[in-house]
Amino acid sequence: MTSNFVLDPPTGHLADRWGQKKLYIWGLVCWGASMFIYGLGNHLVWFGIAEFVGAMGHSLQSGALDSWLLNHTSEEIAHGTLAKSGKWTHWASIPTAILGGFVGAAWGLKWPWLLAGMSSLVAAILIFWLTRHLPDEIACPGEKVSLGSMFSNLKITSGEMLSNGNLRFVIVAAFFSNLAFQPFNMFWPPILKEVQIPQFLLGTVWAGIALAAAWGSDLAQSRHLPPSRMSIALIVGGIGLPMLATTLFRYNWLLLGLFLAHEVGRGSLGPVLFTYSNRFLAAEKRSESNSIRSSVQTLGAALGLLLSGILSTYISPVAVWGLSGALLIGVSFYALLSCFPPRKE
Repeated sequence: MTSNFVLDPPTGHLADRWGQKKLYIWGLVCWGASMFIYGLGNHLVWFGIAEFVGAMGHSLQSGALDSWLLNHTSEEIAHGTLAKSGKWTHWASIPTAILGGFVGAAWGLKWPWLLAGMSSLVAAILIFWLTRHLPDEIACPGEKVSLGSMFSNLKITSGEMLSNGNLRFVIVAAFFSNLAFQPFNMFWPPILKEVQIPQFLLGTVWAGIALAAAWGSDLAQSRHLPPSRMSIALIVGGIGLPMLATTLFRYNWLLLGLFLAHEVGRGSLGPVLFTYSNRFLAAEKRSESNSIRSSVQTLGAALGLLLSGILSTYISPVAVWGLSGALLIGVSFYALLSCFPPRKE
C-alpha cells in the first residue's frame, strides 16, 4: 500500500505525457514480471522485489485505461464499459481462483504465480496488437518530464482538486469509504466462523462475494444509478446499513446475507464515483488527477487497516464492523446533504 500511495501520482503524471494506453501495457508487463518473481523467488529479498515491481505495475495501470477510454469516447460509453468490465472481472475471478487452487495442489504453489505472470504478459501483447490502430494521444505534447516539473505539476493539480467543490467532495467520500471498508475485508472469516457458518461453506463465501460485487457492477449502468451525488449517497448508505445491522442480528445465515448484501454496493461504487468525478477533470490532466484520487483512497485503506487492527484489541470484530457501518452512513448523509447547497440569504 505504501508503494501504491507513493507511485500512483507520478505514474499518472507520466501517463498524460507519454500516453495512457502505452503506460497501461507496461503496467501489465510489470505486473506479470512480479508474478514470475513471486513464483521463482525463494528468499525474502525476492518477495520485497516482487512487491515493489507489482506495485509499480499496479500504479502504471491505475486509472490509465479508464482515462484513455473517457478521453476517446463519450461519458455514457465509458461508464457502461467500466460497469461491464467490473462485472466480468468479478465473474472471471471465480473459475480462475478454482483453477489456481487445482494447479497449486497438483504441481506446486509456484505454478499459479507463473500462470498469472504468463496471463498478464499475454494480455499485454493482445492489447498492444488489437488496439495498435487506436489513438493514444499525448495530453501534454512536447512537455519535458523532470523530477522538479513532476512535483510542481502534482502540487498544482492537487491544489486545483481541493479548491474544486465537486472534486473535494469525491476525495472526502473516497477517503472515508475506503477507510471504512477495511474491517469488512479483514474480519469476515473469523466472524463467520464464530457464528458457526459450516466450515465447508467458508471456503465458498468468496464466490458469493464475487457474484454480489458483479451484480453491483451491473447495477451501476442502470438508469436508477446515474453518476451523481445522490447515487453515491444511496450506494454508500446501502453498504453501511447492512454492516451496521450485523451488530444487531447475530444469526449465522442472516449475518452472512447482510455481509454479501454490502458487496453489491461496493461493486456499484467504483464506476459511479469514477464517472462522476471525471466530469470535472480536464482531459490533459485526467490520468494525473485520477491517480491522485487513487493515492488518497490507498491512504484511507492503509489507515483503515491500522485503526481496525487497533480497535479489535479492545472490542469485538463485529463491533468494529458496526463502527465502520456507522461511518459509512455518516458519509452517505454528507453526500446527501451536499446535494442541497445552503441558500444564500
